[in-house]
Amino acid sequence: MPHFKTFIFSNFNYIIEQKKYDIKKLTSNINEIEKKALELSPHDRALLIRQLLESLEEGDEEENAEELWIDEAKRRYDLYKQGKTSERSANQVIENAKTKLK
Repeated sequence: MPHFKTFIFSNFNYIIEQKKYDIKKLTSNINEIEKKALELSPHDRALLIRQLLESLEEGDEEENAEELWIDEAKRRYDLYKQGKTSERSANQVIENAKTKLK
């Protein structure tokens, strides 16, 4: 069980740290994009806005996928706590996946 807890917590910590880095990088990129967008003609800005709004509708699937993976991780952890699955090291999981891909 210690391996599994370590694995879960280290993955969540990695995700949190990655999000912090991504947000800092994104903020800097957004400022640069905004400056360039404001240099466009009104017509081109309107076209850009349309494309951005359309892309938001497509983005729902990606957000949903992240939520689904979090739910799946919780489900698997619950099964583990209930004794319905066994503990395996990350190396075992990777080797198993490699074997299945051959």
